[in-house]
Amino acid sequence: MRKLVLVTAAVFMASALSACSASDSETPQSSASAGAWTTQQQSYLQEIYASGLAANDVLPEDVYIGLADIVCQGLTQGTKADALLALLATTAEQNGLPATDRAVFGPTVAAAAVTYVCPENITKLVE
Repeated sequence: MRKLVLVTAAVFMASALSACSASDSETPQSSASAGAWTTQQQSYLQEIYASGLAANDVLPEDVYIGLADIVCQGLTQGTKADALLALLATTAEQNGLPATDRAVFGPTVAAAAVTYVCPENITKLVE
C-alpha cells in the first residue's frame, strides 16, 4: 500500500512539475479554480510564494495545492517524512529545478502544508 501511495505521488509530481518546462506565457497563479481555495490553502499558497522558490515562476497554484495534498495524505497514511521529502527532491531534480532550489523545495512545501493545510500532521514531519 505504501509503495502504491509513493508511486502515485511520484507520478502526480512528475507530471505536475513537468510544468517547469512550460512556456513563460503561463503564469503560476492562472489556475481556473484559484478562487475556490480554502482559507488554509490560501495561507499555504501565500507561504509558498513568499518563499521565493524558483519553481514559483512556473508552477501554478493548483499544482502546489496537489503537492500539499500529497504531503498531508502521505503523512496521514504513515509515510515517513524522509520518504516524502526525498520524493519531492527527486522529482524536482528530474524536472529541472536549479540545485539551489531543490534543497529547499521539499522542506518548504512540506512545512507549509503541515502548518496550514494539515496541522494535525506537524509532529509527523518533525519526528
